[in-house]
Amino acid sequence: MTDLAGVMRFMVVSKPTSPEMKAKTLLQFALLACAAVAMSGALSSCKTVKGFGSDVEKLGSKIEQKADQNTHY
Repeated sequence: MTDLAGVMRFMVVSKPTSPEMKAKTLLQFALLACAAVAMSGALSSCKTVKGFGSDVEKLGSKIEQKADQNTHY
């Protein structure tokens, strides 16, 4: 069985510490966080999109009714 503290110490010591690597790591983390937020929003909005579609359909019906009322031919 491996020593978890030893593994953690190795990981901390062996990471590159150049400013470029830190910036790249920070950018990767930010992109991953943005992707996670976008995916959670996309997955939770299925019912919202369905409701929005119903609202648009009702609005279209109202527009058609008004157009029919105002058409004189």
